[in-house]
Amino acid sequence: MESMKPPKKNKKDGIHTIVKAALGLAPMGGPLSKLLNYFVLPSLDKRREKWFEDVATKLKEHEERIGKLEDLGKNEGFIDIYLRASRIAISTSEKEKLEALRNAVINVAINKSPKYLQQEIFLGFVNSFTVWHLKILALFQNQVKLNSLIKKGASPHVGELIKAEYPELEYQQEFYTFIWNDLNSKRLLSSGDPLGQTMSGMVVKATTQFGELFLEFIKEQK
Repeated sequence: MESMKPPKKNKKDGIHTIVKAALGLAPMGGPLSKLLNYFVLPSLDKRREKWFEDVATKLKEHEERIGKLEDLGKNEGFIDIYLRASRIAISTSEKEKLEALRNAVINVAINKSPKYLQQEIFLGFVNSFTVWHLKILALFQNQVKLNSLIKKGASPHVGELIKAEYPELEYQQEFYTFIWNDLNSKRLLSSGDPLGQTMSGMVVKATTQFGELFLEFIKEQK
C-alpha cells in the first residue's frame, strides 16, 4: 500500500487560515471554503504584492536620504512599523489610506517621524479612520485653502467649509459632524471655537500640535 504523504503547504495556506478565522469560518468547510479559495485569496495576493512593490519603489527613490537599504533589515523600529503598516494595508483598498501607510513607512525609514509611541498611535488612527477623517483633518490644517473658500463665499463655520470643499457631503451633516467630533476627541483638532478669526477677518487652521504631528507622519516626502 502506498504511503500517504501530507500535501505541501504553499504561501496561500497561511493567508487562507487567517481569512477564515477572521470571518469566523475556521470550523467550516465545503462551499464557503472553496469560495474563499477561488475569489478572496487572489485578491489578497494582489493587494500584498502591490503594497510591497509600492513601498520598495518609494524606498529606492529616497535611497540617498535613507542610506543603505539593506541596513533597514537591522532597524527594529522600521521593521515594527513596516509589519504593522503592511497588515493594515492588506486589509484596505482605499487609495488615500494606502498612501498614508506607505508615507508613514518611508518617513520612519528616513528618520522623519515622531517618537515610537506616537507612531503606534498614529498607525492605529489610519487603521480606524475613514478616508473622510483624513480629508477633513487635512482641510482644517490648510489655512490657505480655508480662507480661499471664505473668499469664494463660504461661511467661516465648520459645516459650511466642509460642504464648500466637498459638495458631496451637502446632505450628510450627521456624518461629517461625527467625523469632526471624532477627530476632536482624538486631540487632533482644537476644542471650543476651532476656527478663530484674526483681525483681518480670516480664519486660522484648527489642527492641534498632535494633529500636525499625525499629518506629518503620513505626509509624502518630495
